Amino acid sequence: MSTEPFTVRTNVETLKRLDAIGKATDRSRNYIVNQALDRFVTEEAAIIAEVEAGRKDFKEGRRVSHEAVFQKLRTKINAKTQK
Repeated sequence: MSTEPFTVRTNVETLKRLDAIGKATDRSRNYIVNQALDRFVTEEAAIIAEVEAGRKDFKEGRRVSHEAVFQKLRTKINAKTQK
């Protein structure tokens, strides 16, 4: 996979924490930042996909009322508290 450099500015405290992680794991700052970016981008893409799926369901009439959701939650909470 090819790479491309870019610059990021961050505060000193974050940089110190980043370097501490690198030292503790014997990894470079570059490696740690790339791992963090990959994780963030993957998680954000998944969240966006779920939101879009929810919007599509809503547009197509697949939805649950607010009351039904809370009733289901109350039922689960009551079941757990009665154990």
